[in-house]
Amino acid sequence: MSRMRARTPELEIAALFGAGIDWQRESGIVHVAAIGAHPRCALAIGPAAPASRTDRFVLGFARARADAIVTTSAILRAEPELVQRASDDPEEEAAWQRWRSGVLGRRDAPECVVVSQSGQVPLDHPALRGPGRATVVTTVDGRARLAFAARSVEVVVVGDPVVEGVQGGGGMAGPEHLLSRAIGWLQRRRGAGTVVLEAGPRSTVGLYGQGAGDPELARIDELLLSVFDGGSFEAVAGPALPEPEALACYFGGDPKRAPRSRCRRTEASGPWDFERYRRDG
Repeated sequence: MSRMRARTPELEIAALFGAGIDWQRESGIVHVAAIGAHPRCALAIGPAAPASRTDRFVLGFARARADAIVTTSAILRAEPELVQRASDDPEEEAAWQRWRSGVLGRRDAPECVVVSQSGQVPLDHPALRGPGRATVVTTVDGRARLAFAARSVEVVVVGDPVVEGVQGGGGMAGPEHLLSRAIGWLQRRRGAGTVVLEAGPRSTVGLYGQGAGDPELARIDELLLSVFDGGSFEAVAGPALPEPEALACYFGGDPKRAPRSRCRRTEASGPWDFERYRRDG
């Protein structure tokens, strides 16, 4: 990403997703993910991961739109230096803040929300010490583990691990249920209009496909998907993201309109596709 693009993020946004979009109106639940093409699994974070400046720009774009950024304790443990800035470069970060304020009318930093069933959260993590409010959303058991922790973050309980089944049965709630409850709490109690999900496949895949018919689960409004098509890669263990046909069905049913945009770029690591899916209504 060039300095010119850093000073005028609108140019790069339009190049990736199209011009004339009212981003102030494009709110809701936004999922950001980077996967490989074959298979469609999440890319593992680390030095061996294929690098992409455009993928980093897309992440910054999502963060600049957010009222709240939701991640998991597993991600904080896997990325001990993670900081939820739009850019690691001070000039580019300033450009994003100008865009956030001027285009979206948002001046406060997004809230950092960490979802954890167990309550095993690294409370000294730098992501929890950013300029925005920091909150841990957990279960009753998780709160008990955090009871004697430093009062550096707000701890919110939104559900017990055992929940009623959707159709009358019972069972253990999957991670997607706690994530969904955290989103609902942010929307109701914090008034968050745009919630950005930076969470792995174990937590998010249930919100697609079969999750679309589950009234207990939140519905993702937008997916910003970076797809590496440059050969073998190290993947995150867990479920794969749905295939394009399933995503098309989830986001509106018309394969011609899903994704809304696709931009292919060749970077030092290889070819990438940058896709944006969006639900109507």
